[in-house]
Amino acid sequence: MDAREKDKRAKAYEAGDVSWYEEEFLGLNFGDSRLDKRLGIIMNYRLKSPSGSIPDTFVTWAKTKAAYRFFSNDKVDPELIMKSHKNSTVSRLSGKQIILAIQDTTDISYSSHKDTEGLGYINDSETARGYHYHPTLAVTVEGTPLGILDSQVWVRETLVKGKTKKEKFQERKNTPIEKKESNKWLKSYKTLCEIEEKHHKDFHLVSVCDREADIFELFNEHAKITNENKPDLLVRARSDRNISDGEEKHLFDELKNHDEVAEYTIVVPRKKGVQIREAVLQVNFKEVNIEPPNNLLNRSNYSKVKLYAVTTNEVNPPKDSEPIHWFMLTTIPVLNFDDAFEIIEWYRQRWVIEIFFKTLKSACKIESYQFHTFERLQRVLAIESIIAWRILFLTTIGRECPDLPASILFEECEWKALHARIFMTKDVPNEVPRLSVVMRQIGQLGGHLGRKSDGFPGVLAISKGLYQLYSISIVWKLLTCG
Repeated sequence: MDAREKDKRAKAYEAGDVSWYEEEFLGLNFGDSRLDKRLGIIMNYRLKSPSGSIPDTFVTWAKTKAAYRFFSNDKVDPELIMKSHKNSTVSRLSGKQIILAIQDTTDISYSSHKDTEGLGYINDSETARGYHYHPTLAVTVEGTPLGILDSQVWVRETLVKGKTKKEKFQERKNTPIEKKESNKWLKSYKTLCEIEEKHHKDFHLVSVCDREADIFELFNEHAKITNENKPDLLVRARSDRNISDGEEKHLFDELKNHDEVAEYTIVVPRKKGVQIREAVLQVNFKEVNIEPPNNLLNRSNYSKVKLYAVTTNEVNPPKDSEPIHWFMLTTIPVLNFDDAFEIIEWYRQRWVIEIFFKTLKSACKIESYQFHTFERLQRVLAIESIIAWRILFLTTIGRECPDLPASILFEECEWKALHARIFMTKDVPNEVPRLSVVMRQIGQLGGHLGRKSDGFPGVLAISKGLYQLYSISIVWKLLTCG
């Protein structure tokens, strides 16, 4: 991109005369302006038709062929796409006091696509093929997803089979963390450290992880950084570790026997087949010093790590529901029960990344793409990950900020066409509707019934509705604008 084009983009951005995808890729440069423009076209079409195939999305053969060429072009570097999105994400974090950086792993399966080259094993089966995806999603403490801060993709080239548990344990013990898949947690955390170092005046990051991240090396990574501008950790515990408190004790027993408890009530979201409910939790906390595990490679090189433990136990859970029992370890000082309640709320937002994965697989249908090489699938993943985030963002904003004008996210022809379709009328209002109204109408197009008991439309209904909106807005524009 030459200086003139870059300046042109910057001025358009400052004037607000850019679309969301142009803003997202303001600094992107593939070395070919045609590819830069094509990416914008693809992003625009895919958001409006997330569940459709490439031919469904682009309709004409010319546009479909152009999309296939884009995904096949070696100049299209998925890391550049994600880097540009990351930079835009960081800019959205400015002014937020606390940002939850939620990281997790999912398997992307292409087991039915036997002709795809470069895939690996995704479980213990010889027939299950695909790759592993480990994103880090930036989320506000209220649960609004603001983008992806880090993205790791890899294939498992060897199948571990026929080994006993003892042999597997010994192999893990003798393998340095750098050569383990669990190193993904440290890689993501180190990326967050780089972001925090540059932007610590604007926000503070908290890396939120599930039980798989309960590895001593991760806590040690935080402890050994002397710079005070470093992200904190919030990890659900998996291992009953030794703690030093003048005598040998175990972590789980110590918190279980802790006398001082408080009660905290949370709302448990509705799941498939299970209605929304309230849960009363008994909460306790304690500062603990975690000893390096006995099976840790080069154990003598590590020291104990000071953490804060917060645990919850549900009081009188329903018989048909799994009791809520969370045991969390954090580097954030927990000095009273209000601090402990805050930790619980932050950990609860980890569910956002699960919805992100659901959006990626069910709404964007990432596993339905049929390309011959893993490299092309990586380009698809970069684009569809951003689309999945955008759908999740729209859904969340529509629910959390209902009074915003719809014009901040939708064009005039879109919300007018939507009104005409929902109410089956040619008479549409000139006044811009509220965002929540438009999002509910989009959900209605996607099959959401809109009853009081149904709540706000979810990502699947929104994604289906966006596909319908795309079609009717084109027709509306043709009929009203000529």
